[in-house]
Amino acid sequence: MEEPPTQVTSFPELAGTLSPCTDSWVTSLALLEQSVPGSPVLESLHQSLSALFHDKGTTVSPVCTASAATWKTPPSLQEASVNTSPGETTSTKDSTTETDSLLGHHSCNQLNGLSRPVLEGCLESAFVIIEAFSHHLRGYQEPHRPAACVGTVEHRDATTQTSGECPHMSEMLKRLHRSVQQSHESQQSLAKQMASTVEEVTGLAEEYTEWMKEGDRFAGAVQEDWSQMQLDYEAWQSMLTKCQAVMKRMKEEVKARRQEHVQHQENCEKLKLRIVGLRQELDQVNQLAKTKACLEADLRTTLQTVAAAAKNERELLLQENEALSRQLVAKEELIKLMEEQVTWVSQNKETIERERDSSRKELRELLDCREFIEQENQVCRIHLRDVEEELKACRSALRERNTQLEDLKDAHQMLRQEQEVLRQELATSRAELQCAQDTVEKFCKALLEIQKVQAQFLGLLDLLQEEAADTTQRSRPCTPARQALRGLGNSFVDSVLRAVAERDLETPGIGSETSTFTKTTTAILPKAAEVEERLVASLQELQEVADQICSLCTQHRKDAQEEVQSLQAEILQLEHQRESLESQLKADQDAYEADMAKLSKTLNLHKQNEKELHEVLCHQDEKLQQLIDQRREVMHLQEEVSQLKQALRKAETEITVLWEELRGARAPDVGWVQEKIQLSQEVGKLRELLLEKDSENAGLVPLLQEQLYQARQMLKRSKQVAAVMRQALTPIHADVADISELMHLLDLLE
Repeated sequence: MEEPPTQVTSFPELAGTLSPCTDSWVTSLALLEQSVPGSPVLESLHQSLSALFHDKGTTVSPVCTASAATWKTPPSLQEASVNTSPGETTSTKDSTTETDSLLGHHSCNQLNGLSRPVLEGCLESAFVIIEAFSHHLRGYQEPHRPAACVGTVEHRDATTQTSGECPHMSEMLKRLHRSVQQSHESQQSLAKQMASTVEEVTGLAEEYTEWMKEGDRFAGAVQEDWSQMQLDYEAWQSMLTKCQAVMKRMKEEVKARRQEHVQHQENCEKLKLRIVGLRQELDQVNQLAKTKACLEADLRTTLQTVAAAAKNERELLLQENEALSRQLVAKEELIKLMEEQVTWVSQNKETIERERDSSRKELRELLDCREFIEQENQVCRIHLRDVEEELKACRSALRERNTQLEDLKDAHQMLRQEQEVLRQELATSRAELQCAQDTVEKFCKALLEIQKVQAQFLGLLDLLQEEAADTTQRSRPCTPARQALRGLGNSFVDSVLRAVAERDLETPGIGSETSTFTKTTTAILPKAAEVEERLVASLQELQEVADQICSLCTQHRKDAQEEVQSLQAEILQLEHQRESLESQLKADQDAYEADMAKLSKTLNLHKQNEKELHEVLCHQDEKLQQLIDQRREVMHLQEEVSQLKQALRKAETEITVLWEELRGARAPDVGWVQEKIQLSQEVGKLRELLLEKDSENAGLVPLLQEQLYQARQMLKRSKQVAAVMRQALTPIHADVADISELMHLLDLLE
């Protein structure tokens, strides 16, 4: 039942407190820690086990902190409290119930369904029980082994003594064995779950590394974008300053234009109001002119008829005076004819009254129709005003957009010019770069040549050193007279070094000025080390110059590339702006075309309404003509009534004359008297009718005179208004002069 002990590699805080009996269950924790190094479950187990091992008052204590005594320990030792805690003495009585509560008795299916904190609690309880079980098994299997605790010799001997087997030990062992099996099964299931969690954690770690790489890559891209954004921001700031200055100018111009537009609108409204008043006055003037013409025609016709009637009456009077003597016989026929005429006049009077009533009703209806038509005309005029205002607003908006387009085109042209200038600068910079590259190549070639020369120098130095060594060896056995020629040898070596250094400039001959055979002076020349140092210094200087040139070239290239990129970005932005503005202009043009279509529809509707109104006015004119005709008929009837009056007067005179003749000729008769009475009654009735007609005519004459006076005043006013309108419309601005209505008004006024 005991597992072989293994070395504990984890739980450093428990390494000094664990006994060898606890190695069996600590190995499982070590394996878990090796398989899953950073699991939160292991951290919770660390905390719980450290708390358990540091707590000395629990019911089942670990081996190090609790006593190693079993339940077979003598009571004397328990009373003496050798290697036992006071909490343990009280807790050993209820150990069975506590172990049952720690086990929990969960099946495999239940363990699969439990949550992580519950499983962790089960693991902790199982570890505690396993530790206690291993402790007791060690106590039973090795009774004579000394305890691991610290104490006196008597105490150690007392802890190993046992007083016989407990009767309940077998049952408890079985129970513990079962609990160990269950805990082992739960540990296997937990190990499987932990393996699955380890795989998940490894997959998550790989994903985390991938995400970190992507995050680094995105961070680099963001930094690059940030640098580019800073450059763009500076460019945009400069553009914004320019745009703000331009916008200020545009705002000032727009304010001025708006003020002019407001003044123009006020002038247009005033002109429209004047036009409406003039139209109304013109309509009234036209109506008055028509009425005046009708009245003049009626007066002329009446005067002509009156003159003709007077002439006819005179002729008739002469004829009647001549024929009175002849018409005495036809007196009865004349009386009958007079009665018929009286009846006819009464009938005509009734018909005239009916026609007058009907004409009054029609006049009222026509006046109502006229008011309704005037209201409709006002509504149509208001609608036309709104349409004209909308058209003017559209014109102003289009003008503003055209100005904006022109400004943008100018800006685009300026940018193109700047782009061409920058291209020229780029071409010049490229030419300079090519020149610099050529110079760098020349420097490189010179450096290579210098290196070759240096290598040749080194070879010559080696040869000269060897020759010098040979000459020294040869000069040792020579006489002192010959040693005086060393100066010559040294000068010869120095001259050889100089000749090799100046080999690229010229190649002197044996008899030349620079030959060694001519310079036999004993001047001290620089050594080879100094020559090498000078060459190295010159090479370093050349290399520094070349590095500086390369750095300048790279910086110039970078600056040129940055300028090109910034210019390209600005060009792209301007192109995008131009495209957006073109799209906006297209949309505005489409909207303007749609508005124009709507306005054309409204104008067509307005034209149709005008046609309908014209038709209605034509109908009204026809009705007015009918009324005028009826008035003329009334005038004719009045003329006939006047003629009848004259005829009655003539008849009265004839009757008086006849009466006088009859008085002188005949005696009075009863029948004749009755006839006379009847005739006198009829004459009275006719007189009453004539008086009524005279009163009616007397009432109509002042009304007609007032209407004529008003018509004359209206004509005067219309003439004055026409003169004022001419004076007001002559200095009109050229923009307003294109309106067709104003042109029509000017034509009418002329």
